[in-house]
Amino acid sequence: MPTLAPDLAARVAARIAYRKRRAALPGPGTPGGGPTSRVCLGCRAELPLEQFKRNASKPHGYDYYRCKACHRRAMADTRRQDPDAHRQRSREAMRRHRAHERRG
Repeated sequence: MPTLAPDLAARVAARIAYRKRRAALPGPGTPGGGPTSRVCLGCRAELPLEQFKRNASKPHGYDYYRCKACHRRAMADTRRQDPDAHRQRSREAMRRHRAHERRG
């Protein structure tokens, strides 16, 4: 196994320690684990957390703003408003994906 540069090794160790601390915290739905629902800013309805997209970068593990249905609706509107830009973004994402597959 290749050795990592000291600064990279320190960042990796910090990331691992952070993930262990986060894993030890009680999650939603457990006693004292935080909220089990939230209000969607799109439809203004209070919904269970399962109706929101997962996002590991957020402290509670879910997206902040919109429920899955509102998110789908917003993405469809964006695609409809500018289909050429959507096609271009899709092409670029596929190019990056294929390049990553070739490397890995």
